[in-house]
Amino acid sequence: MKIINHELFGKLEYKNNIWRGKITITMFNLEKEILLTVDAHESADFSNVQREAFLNFLQGMKDLINEVEQQVYDYYNENYEEYRDMLC
Repeated sequence: MKIINHELFGKLEYKNNIWRGKITITMFNLEKEILLTVDAHESADFSNVQREAFLNFLQGMKDLINEVEQQVYDYYNENYEEYRDMLC
């Protein structure tokens, strides 16, 4: 098992032919650690496409999470009565 501390991806562990790490996100006002996987050889030769995609994710994460939260809220508002009826 190989462990590195990458300047962008953070602490990663090479296990079962994939690099794995964690990232913390805040959603619904709760901080959660989620799994980060980066496909690359054990040499950790990550591509520019992988770096750019992760940077784009980080830069747009707040907007993305806001959109997801809004969509979940909208779904709830559209369907809560049906679910409540099923519980009674």
